[in-house]
Amino acid sequence: MCGIGFVFGPGANGENISAILDAQHHRGPDARETKIYETDQIALGFNRLSILDLSSAGMQPMISASGRYTMVFNGEIYNYKELKTQLQDYPYQSTSDSEVLLAAWEKWGTDCLPKFIGMFAIAIWDCVEKRLIIARDCLGIKPLYYTVHNKTLYGASEIKSLLAAGIPADHDWEIWGDYFRYGVYNHSQRTFFSNILSLEPGHYVSISLTDIQSGRAIAPSPYWKRPSQPTYFDANLSEEALSDLLWQELENSVKLHLRSDVPIGLNLSGGMDSATLCMLMDTLSSPDVDLSSYTIGYGEPQYDEIIYADLIPKTRQWKRHEVSFSAQDSIEHFHNDIYTFEEPIGGIATQAYKKLHQYARSQGVTVLLEGQGIDELLGGYGYYKTLLGEANSCKTNTGAANQKDGTPLFYQDNTKFLAPELIDPGGPISQSNLRDFKAPFDTAVENAMYADLFHRRVPRVLRMNDRLSMAHSIELREPFLTHVLVDFCAKIRPEHKVTENQAKSILKKALDKRAPDFAKTCEQKRAVSAPQREWLRKEMKDMAWDLLGSKEFTQSGAFKVKDVHQAYDHYIKYGAENSFFIWQWMNFAAWCKVFKP
Repeated sequence: MCGIGFVFGPGANGENISAILDAQHHRGPDARETKIYETDQIALGFNRLSILDLSSAGMQPMISASGRYTMVFNGEIYNYKELKTQLQDYPYQSTSDSEVLLAAWEKWGTDCLPKFIGMFAIAIWDCVEKRLIIARDCLGIKPLYYTVHNKTLYGASEIKSLLAAGIPADHDWEIWGDYFRYGVYNHSQRTFFSNILSLEPGHYVSISLTDIQSGRAIAPSPYWKRPSQPTYFDANLSEEALSDLLWQELENSVKLHLRSDVPIGLNLSGGMDSATLCMLMDTLSSPDVDLSSYTIGYGEPQYDEIIYADLIPKTRQWKRHEVSFSAQDSIEHFHNDIYTFEEPIGGIATQAYKKLHQYARSQGVTVLLEGQGIDELLGGYGYYKTLLGEANSCKTNTGAANQKDGTPLFYQDNTKFLAPELIDPGGPISQSNLRDFKAPFDTAVENAMYADLFHRRVPRVLRMNDRLSMAHSIELREPFLTHVLVDFCAKIRPEHKVTENQAKSILKKALDKRAPDFAKTCEQKRAVSAPQREWLRKEMKDMAWDLLGSKEFTQSGAFKVKDVHQAYDHYIKYGAENSFFIWQWMNFAAWCKVFKP
C-alpha cells in the first residue's frame, strides 16, 4: 500500500515528481524513490508503506527482469501466491506481490488485469513501445487521478499531489451542480476539480507521447465486464444451499484479505455486514494472530455501536477499542479534513472514522478490514423494497426522485438556493452528469443495486475510505468488494436478496444457520448513524455560521445567500429530518477556503 505518481511529457523532471511525492508522503512514509528517463520524458515516483515483504527488495519503481517494463503500483494483489505458481519461470528477487504483478505483466500484458484479486492502481512504462500504461482495480478501491497540462500527462494517487505539481484548482461546476441538486458525487470520472479525472475502475489506458502532444482524447478501455443480465443460479437450488455457497465465497475472500506481514485489525460496528466479517476473521485467522477491533462512540446512547458489537459471537479473545468522537473533534479538524478528502466529506461519521484510523495507527496497527459492499451486492437498503416487482421504469416512488433508469435518488433539492446564473439555460450547471448512469438489468431493484455499486454509494465511500485511512498510513481492506464476489452475487436472483419483509435475505439465512441469536439482533438494529442533525443545531452552529458568512461563500456567486441564511436559521430553531443540505453548504465554503484561497 503506497502512493504513486507519474509525469509524461516536457514536465517530466525531478521537481515535479518530487512535488507529487511530497504531497502524498503520508501514503508511504517508509521510503520513497523516483525513476526518470529524460530522453523519453517520463518520470515515475513511489511512496512506500511496507505491508508484504518488508525488505528493500520490494521497493519501487521496479524494473522487470527483461528490462522492458518499469512499474509503480499502489495496493495489494491478494492472490499473488496462486498466480506465482503459474509464473515460476520468472527470476524473482523478492517475495512481494509487486514483483508477481510485474511477472504477470511480462507474460500476459493487459490480460493479467482480470486475473488479479485485489485493490490496485498501476503505472507501467514500456520502454520498447514507448507507451505508458495505467490501470485501476475493478471496483476502484485504490484511486488514480490524471490530467493533461501544458502537453504533459500528470498522474497521482491523490488530487492534492497534482495541485502540488502546478495543476490549477478550478471548479468543475457541473459536478458541483450534481452534488447540490441530487446529493450525488464521485458518480462519474470527473472530479470537483475541472480537468482532473479519476481513472474509471476496471479500465486501463495505453498512451504515447505523441498521443498527449497531439491533444488526442484519453480513452480508457475496460478489461473486466461488469455484470449485466447474468445467468442466475438454478431456480431449483434451495435457499439454504445458496446461502452455503455465499458463505463459502465470503470465506474465500476473507482468507485472501488476511494475508499480511504486519498486524491486522477490524473496523467494527454492530451491523450484519460488520458482524459477518468479524465472525469470518474470528474463525479464519491464524491462532497465533492477535485480533483487535475498533468501534466509534459518540457519547450518546442512541448512536452507540458498542452494545451491538459486543453481541457478535466470537470463539477467541479480541482486544476491543472504542474511539470517542465529539462535536469539538469535528470543529477542530473540519478544514484539515477537507484537505485530506479533497472533495466533499460524507458526514460526521466520515470524520469520526478518520480519527478511528489515527488511533489504530497509534496502537501499531497498519492494516484494517471493513465490511463495505454487502448492502449493494445483496440488497441491504430499505428503498430496494419499494422497487420489488417493478420492471426497469421511471416510475416515481414515495419519498424519492428518480433518474431515467428508475433508480431512486433520496435528497433535499438545493436548486432553489442556487444563483440563477448557474442553473439557467446556458449556465455552468444547467446540465446534469447523471446521464452517464447505466441500467443494464430488466428489474428496477437490480438496477438500483448496480447504480449504488458503480455510481452512487460505493465510489464515494471508497474515495473517503482511502483518504481517511491513508492519511494515517493505514491500509484499509475491503474483502466484500472483489470482482469475484460481484460476479457471484449477480447470479443470485433478486428475490433471494430482497423480500417485502427482509433486506439481505440470503445473508440473513447464512447467519441464521451459524449464529441464530445474533441474526435476530441484527433485525432490530438501526442503521449506523451519527448525531449530525443535533450537532448542527447546537454545538457546531457557530462554525457553520462562520462558513456560511465567509467571503468564500458569500462572494462565490453560487448561492442566494440571504435564502441560505434564512434556511439555516429556520433549521436551528425548528430542526428537520435532513441536515445534508447544510452540510453541503459548509463543505463548499470550506473547500473554497482550502483550495481556492
